[in-house]
Order: sequence, then structure tokens, then C-alpha cells
Amino acid sequence: MAVKEKEAERLKKIQFVCDRCGAVLEKTAIKIIPNVVELEGEDILHPVDEATHGMHFCAACTDALLKFLLPENKPPPKPKEKPARRRRLDAGRVMALHNAGWSNEDIAADIRADPEQVRQCIYYQKYKKKSPSGADGEEQT
Repeated sequence: MAVKEKEAERLKKIQFVCDRCGAVLEKTAIKIIPNVVELEGEDILHPVDEATHGMHFCAACTDALLKFLLPENKPPPKPKEKPARRRRLDAGRVMALHNAGWSNEDIAADIRADPEQVRQCIYYQKYKKKSPSGADGEEQT
């Protein structure tokens, strides 16, 4: 009997089973290893729990786990976008068109700018503060 036991030990078959549903995994298995991650550099700091490193899942269970962890109603995070840079306006041209009776929308269409930006430019040009030294060419009162 000792020979049969040695032969049985030698012929042991190692099987992996899904830790969620218990299905026998044939060729491949999926491991989900949670880690603590630094947000800025996305560097892995350390694993959450060493016990999860030995867990294996079948493809169906992995899909179910991911649907639970990442619900469809929660969109994936979008990369940060830089705000659009505003163009400098030619204040002289804006004021010339404004004094000629053009509307802010027409001026904006002509110089390819936002009507609000045109309005702000006109307001600034009309009501900008005079420098204390009178360098604007106008006298202070």
C-alpha cells in the first residue's frame, strides 16, 4: 500500500476553483488585487489585504464583480481639461465698430469673439479709470 500512496501523491491534480461560484477553472483565472493608490501619481502604495492575493475568479464572476464595483450610471472620470484661453481683442477696432453703430453681436461675429467679451471691452474702454498723472492725454477734474 505504501507504493500506491506514493503513486497517488505523485499523480495529484491541482485544480483552481472560482472563489465566488466554485466553478473549476480550466486554463485561465482572473485575480482582483485591491491596492491603496496615491491619487496624484497613481503609484501603488500597498495592497489592501494580503488574503485577497490568493483568490481566483472565472470570467462571469469577474464581470458581475465589475458591474457591482463600477455601476453603469456612474460615468468614468474624465481627464481634466485646461480652460479655453481667451483671445485678446483689438480694442481700437471694437470701439471703431461700436462708434459706427454696430451691435455687440455683429462686432463679435466680425472679429470672431464672444459677444460678452465685446461688451466687457466696450465697457472697459468707456469707463476705464484715468491715471492719476493724466498720462491718458486728458486732464483730471
